[in-house]
Amino acid sequence: MTAIPEGIAIHRRDLATQWCDTWWMPLSPGERDRADRYRRDDDRRRSVAGRHVIRTTLAPLLACAASAVPIAIDRHGRPVVDGAPAFSLSHAGDQVALAVAPVGVALSVGIDIEVVRDDIDPLALGRRVFAAAELTALQSAGDRIALFFRLWTIKEALLKAAGRGLSIDPRTVRIDAESDPPAIVDAPAALGLRGCVVLPCPPGYAAALAWGT
Repeated sequence: MTAIPEGIAIHRRDLATQWCDTWWMPLSPGERDRADRYRRDDDRRRSVAGRHVIRTTLAPLLACAASAVPIAIDRHGRPVVDGAPAFSLSHAGDQVALAVAPVGVALSVGIDIEVVRDDIDPLALGRRVFAAAELTALQSAGDRIALFFRLWTIKEALLKAAGRGLSIDPRTVRIDAESDPPAIVDAPAALGLRGCVVLPCPPGYAAALAWGT
């Protein structure tokens, strides 16, 4: 069984039970302005919670105040912090999740969490993002919705760990999501992908973690 590499930490925020107005405090003026531009309160809270968990988690590792964590945006639109270990952020519904690689280890991480929705056509969406073998498994699944989100969160986490997200054709990364843990069947060697696991999460959600070099 594939074990999560030692030292990868996962930090969560549940906006339904943990939200606190003080989460705004360490955000930069630009982050506050961006959050304020959201029309919906749940979008605003996810934005604030995401930046809050990055800042408060990385501040002790950088020996600085949370407000001083130097968050920048890379060319793929992801938050990055110079001098900090690799990290990956995901949010959906009331859930915010952050994965952080061990300090001083050259390891990439990717995390994804999704709300499991039953108002989608899993086969139609799957044809756009899943390899042929994955589609075959989806077509024969007893619960296509559950398998779709299991497949998708694993694949999204892997693409995040590869560092390029959906700039990579997701069909070039093939997984066996029905194995335990999920197996990477095929992936371009240049992506450096090493492993993935399904994460426990609240009912109504699906989540996965992946890592590479």
